[in-house]
Amino acid sequence: MANDTQLEWLFPIPVFKSQLDDFDSYQSKLAELANNLHLQDEGVSRSNIGGWHSKDLREDYARAPLDWVGQKIFACASEGLAKSRKVNAPIDIQLDNSWFIINGKNHWNSPHTHMPSQWSGVLYIA
Repeated sequence: MANDTQLEWLFPIPVFKSQLDDFDSYQSKLAELANNLHLQDEGVSRSNIGGWHSKDLREDYARAPLDWVGQKIFACASEGLAKSRKVNAPIDIQLDNSWFIINGKNHWNSPHTHMPSQWSGVLYIA
């Protein structure tokens, strides 16, 4: 479960942020998975300038450690959306796409949107 998700409004876009208490136990597993996928696949070109962008990971969410990530995404999104709308009713959330990006020195991502998605999320593994 996400821990004490906070709501901040920017530009007037809400940004939900959450500190995940158990992140330390998954951080190296996620980095290892991303690096292994990078070694196995050339990835795709999207907004990445240099770096590596994986293919869609949605089908992999049944396996560890992505199952943990999926749980955290839905918990944080549900809690954040409920706070922003001031409702306690369950909110239907669907994951449209998911990927890893590995950027090194002088790599970056050009400005872009994630249409038609209404919300986007980021988990920094570092």
